[in-house]
Amino acid sequence: MSRDTKARSLIILLLFVILIFIEIHGKPSVHLEMLQKIAKYGFRIFNVDENLLCPHCCEYSMINELCMTQFEVVPLGITIPQSQ
Repeated sequence: MSRDTKARSLIILLLFVILIFIEIHGKPSVHLEMLQKIAKYGFRIFNVDENLLCPHCCEYSMINELCMTQFEVVPLGITIPQSQ
């Protein structure tokens, strides 16, 4: 399977995903990089929980922007800066 085919498959899959719950480990720059990748596909953070047992870990809950109306979610703003 080519790289382009894999990328298209991922995009199609993400169109059908409503929520993403993810725990990211690493420095803040690692968190930002991963969150930017997820946000690029139309997801927004709606909850953040720090992991008290791991100072470099954080749990993020994200919702697909296309589903926000369905779940009566009111966007407060875009919280993840776009990558350059």
